[in-house]
Amino acid sequence: MYKKILLTLAFCLFSTAALAAPKDFGEFSIDLGEGWQMVSDPIQNQGAIMVIVNNPAKQSAINITYAPTNGEDAKTLAEGTVKNMEAAGVAMNMKIVKADAHYAELHGAQGPVALKMLLLADPTGKIMATVVVSGDLDAAASTLKTIKFKNDKLALQ
Repeated sequence: MYKKILLTLAFCLFSTAALAAPKDFGEFSIDLGEGWQMVSDPIQNQGAIMVIVNNPAKQSAINITYAPTNGEDAKTLAEGTVKNMEAAGVAMNMKIVKADAHYAELHGAQGPVALKMLLLADPTGKIMATVVVSGDLDAAASTLKTIKFKNDKLALQ
């Protein structure tokens, strides 16, 4: 009887560990905790990779893009993003709340859906990452903390 209980506990432990294993996309990884799932296969184009995950029950989504850049720092990328959205008439009301050379944070909304955008730039100006969170930002916070970039100069704050 004890052997069956121990085997059952071991199976549950290993099953849970397998489910919580990080998804590795080469340049970054993310742990998909309970309720989080890939929306589609990663999209790769011209050196960029984009991954979208969501948690339907929590009405949250995270979009991670890792891409080469033309030497712009995070503040310049954030300012350009806001300017381009306004010029295109995209009604997200994105406002820069923090920006420096390596990290920028923007907040906004699209109708009732809250948005948070994080822009990270490598000091060399060659690589950038964008993380966009939509929906229930609090529900996404623990999953955001699991994003790890291979390039240690890119780090979420």
